Amino acid sequence: MLSYRYILFLLLHLSLANTVISQIKFQDITLDEAKNLASTSRKNIFIDFRADWCKPCIAMAKETFSDPEVGNAIHSKFIPIQVNLDYFVGMDIKEEYNVGVLPTILIINANGEVQRRLLGQKTPSSLLRELDIPYTGGGVVSVDLSETNTDGRSIKKECFLKRWWRRITK
Repeated sequence: MLSYRYILFLLLHLSLANTVISQIKFQDITLDEAKNLASTSRKNIFIDFRADWCKPCIAMAKETFSDPEVGNAIHSKFIPIQVNLDYFVGMDIKEEYNVGVLPTILIINANGEVQRRLLGQKTPSSLLRELDIPYTGGGVVSVDLSETNTDGRSIKKECFLKRWWRRITK
C-alpha cells in the first residue's frame, strides 16, 4: 500500500514538472498580425523558430525564456511570437526566412526585413548580449567551464571518449 508521504511527493513532483511558465509570453498571432502590431507600436518582432522534438529549443524555453529579466527586456522592445516547425504554417515562414538551424531567433521589422538572426541555444546573458540589451544576472550564476591558456585563447580538449579509453587501457 502506498504511503501518504509517497502520494503527496508524487503529486507535488507532477505538479511542479508541469509548471514551467515562460516569462516571455509569446503572442498567439500570425506573422501578418504581428507586422501590423509592430507598425502601430513601433516595435520589432521577436520570432522564435522551434520544434517540439528540438532539445535545445526545450532547454531555451525552460532556462532562457523563463528568466524574468529576459521576459521584461523582450516585452519592452519586441512583439514576441513563436513559429513551431512541426506545423505546416511554420514551414512557410521557415522557407520565407531561410531558417535551417534550430533554434533560430529572428528580429524583423514591420516590413518583414530581417534585422538580426541568432542561431543556436542561448543563455539569458548571451541572448540579451546579442540583442544589445544589458543583463544584470538577476541572481543567476553562470559558470564558464571552458579552459584558456595564458594568452586567453580557448584550449581544445581531447574528446571525452579518447581520454576515458586511454585511462582504462593503462
